[in-house]
Amino acid sequence: MSLIMNVYIECQIICGSCTNATSNCSTCATNLTLVNNICSCPSSSQYYNPITKICNSCDTSCLTCQGSGPSLCTTCNSSYYLSSNQCLACDASCLTCQGSGASNCTSCSAGSDLTSNQCYPCSSQCLTCSGPASNQCLSCDTESLLTSTGVCLGCDSSCATCTAVSYNNCSSCATNYTLYQGICCSPGAATCSGPNATQAITCQSAYYLASNSSCQICTSSTSNCVSCSSGESIYNGSCVSSCPQNYVANSKYY
Repeated sequence: MSLIMNVYIECQIICGSCTNATSNCSTCATNLTLVNNICSCPSSSQYYNPITKICNSCDTSCLTCQGSGPSLCTTCNSSYYLSSNQCLACDASCLTCQGSGASNCTSCSAGSDLTSNQCYPCSSQCLTCSGPASNQCLSCDTESLLTSTGVCLGCDSSCATCTAVSYNNCSSCATNYTLYQGICCSPGAATCSGPNATQAITCQSAYYLASNSSCQICTSSTSNCVSCSSGESIYNGSCVSSCPQNYVANSKYY
């Protein structure tokens, strides 16, 4: 005759019910979420308090934790490293790190280069870099161009952005300049041979081309008008809002 005994083993406290006492929860305790037979708090930055049966937030220094306070962290937020279950701040030069001091960086903020676990500031000419020298740039700001030698050279002053370091390779222009075939024409010019004020070919509306190839703004005293604003007509080279006596406006006048 054989004797069969049933042994009951208590589920983990985080389980509502289970198939064994280790990790196979079939339902969860209040406030916990079941995922792959494991019960956990809804947020990874929380821990379960078995006494209050509530999920509480980890200490602000922890990314994840196994209890309250700063000495029960399991992983850390960026710019912190884990040491004896505590998250300690990285050196100010590091973005992330594996220990204290400036020689334990694992990554750097933009504008710095990681060399032998240390973050070195890029040259002021560079946006990002592979080293601290001015010829170790990897990228430049929008007003500069990266050369094949790793140097950032500024665009022509008339350009806002450029494709090469010359006045006729602008891709966008500085304020009040107009882009024409890669050249940023000076204020008032519509087309030009260069960015200087005396290199205009044609002018924008309300400007005229002077003898020195610059665009000068038309004024109310100008007597050489060739067109007028809406509602005005040309009389003796000037724009007038109403015709003199014995004259009528002629829209076909050239």
